Amino acid sequence: MKQAIAIPTVVCACLAGGLMAAPKGAPAPAAAWNARAAAAYLDARQAWWTTWPTAQRDHDTACVSCHTVLPYALARPALAASLAEHELPGAERTMLEQVGKRVQLWREVEPFYSDQTLVIRNNWGQEPATAASPEIGH
Repeated sequence: MKQAIAIPTVVCACLAGGLMAAPKGAPAPAAAWNARAAAAYLDARQAWWTTWPTAQRDHDTACVSCHTVLPYALARPALAASLAEHELPGAERTMLEQVGKRVQLWREVEPFYSDQTLVIRNNWGQEPATAASPEIGH
């Protein structure tokens, strides 16, 4: 019975404390968002990724990392549309060329993570989905 009373009491106390600690008044105005600067940053990071030795894979390709390349592949086409860009940036073109190469050479390429047995088994199922994702925006 004591636990049935204690838990709601603690939850209410936490909620009340959170409300009292909430900032008062209007939030400070955020700086204007710069889509061109965001695109330049993403392109620079993607270009770096494709030349980073740890990301290098066989057949002159780089890992299409779920946490690095995939967000770029999904975000960059949206930025290009908002900036009315008609040409692919070099970093995006390189990424798409490398993905295309890995798809064409599927039977010859090593998996992205060939140094761990468990990861290899899981990766062969995940890599095609990740590799196809950059094509979604195009």
